Amino acid sequence: MTVPESLAQLSLFVFFIVPGIAFGTVRVALRGHRAVDTSAGARILEALFVGVLFDAVYLLVFGRLVVELFKTAVRNSSASPSGRLCWH
Repeated sequence: MTVPESLAQLSLFVFFIVPGIAFGTVRVALRGHRAVDTSAGARILEALFVGVLFDAVYLLVFGRLVVELFKTAVRNSSASPSGRLCWH
């Protein structure tokens, strides 16, 4: 596994892995360790799976809002003289 080098790679890593890591940490704290928790690969795979599950739920709940915000930002960027995305 390589280290994320760009902002996009780092954002995807945080978006997919961090929610799963937080879930796994809380689960271990509340329920205790399982035999599978000793394997780093299994924990990373579980974190990825849970992260994707959480992201799917977030997309179902907030997807339309995010798309509308992005469309507004793109429209504003084409109207701004610098051509940058404006989030206001």
